[in-house]
Amino acid sequence: MKELSADRISDDALKTLWLQRLPVSARTVLTCSTDPIDVLATMADRIMDMNAHQHVNAVENRQAPPGRGDDIARLTQAVASLTARLRQLEDSRQSGRRSSRSRTRSSSAGHSARARSPSAPSTTDGRPDDSKECFYHWKFGAGARHCRPPCIHYKKN
Repeated sequence: MKELSADRISDDALKTLWLQRLPVSARTVLTCSTDPIDVLATMADRIMDMNAHQHVNAVENRQAPPGRGDDIARLTQAVASLTARLRQLEDSRQSGRRSSRSRTRSSSAGHSARARSPSAPSTTDGRPDDSKECFYHWKFGAGARHCRPPCIHYKKN
């Protein structure tokens, strides 16, 4: 640091900057000294050599506090219960989708049209051939707004 400063920084300022970068164990000893920086550097090397091998590695075996195992067991059971409930909801949602009525997509939309079953003829809009309702009442029920004949709900204005 002294060489890099090229005598542009005073020795006291350099000493202060140098001490700030030392570990606390060396800093506490060297701060009290009034020796020149060269002597302090030698002392810091000795302090660091002495402290270099004084690391303590400790391992502590902690048992879970009493009642903690019960909390974990309850949480595990709650997660399992929620997972089962979620599966039930997903299954009921999937079965609801399978049974819901929906329009068939045309083959121009990138989907191939399914072949009609000979036992269940239907119209192109998906409703059975023997249906007495128009497409709108078949699809929307009582909320249909564009009723067309022949429909059992059709009323002339």
